Formats: sequence, structure tokens, C-alpha cells
Amino acid sequence: VGMDGESTQRLVRTGAVPSTIINYIHPLDTALDYAGSFIGSPTITKLPPGDLLACTDIFGGAEDMGLVFKSSDGGESWRYVTELISCQWPRPFVLK
Repeated sequence: VGMDGESTQRLVRTGAVPSTIINYIHPLDTALDYAGSFIGSPTITKLPPGDLLACTDIFGGAEDMGLVFKSSDGGESWRYVTELISCQWPRPFVLK
């Protein structure tokens, strides 16, 4: 989402991949340049009801950003939950 609250156009590559892609930044996509162009620090946490929560960060720009995704079908599909501005190395966890 842009600073004005409107969605920006995002680029993707198509084709076969060996697994499920949760997050991807196309080399020509400039929508997240302020945060960077590198994806790192992947983590997956299993929540008590069985849902999966995946986090990653985008870095290399002026302000790091964490992204959160959720799967309710064992990782077959993922949906975007939120972004965390000024977040490096997001590490979700569950207290027992």
C-alpha cells in the first residue's frame, strides 16, 4: 500500500516452483524500495489451533520491515496479515 493508502502495482514471475512461495519481490518491483529489496530471516510458528504464522523481513533500504503471513491449511496457501515497520529479524513465538 502506498503512502496515500492506495495499492501499488506489483510484479511477479510465473512458472513452476518446487514448493509454496510465501513472499517474493520481483527484481523490477520498486514498491518496497524504502524498506529494501532483500528478503531474509524466515520463521514459521505453529499456533495452538494449528494455523501457521510465517514472518520474514525486507531489508537493505532506509527502514527495515517485517511481514506476517498466515496459513490455515497446513501451508498449502498463505494470506498476508500485516507489515511491521522498523522490524528486523521478526521471531513469532507461542507462550505455553
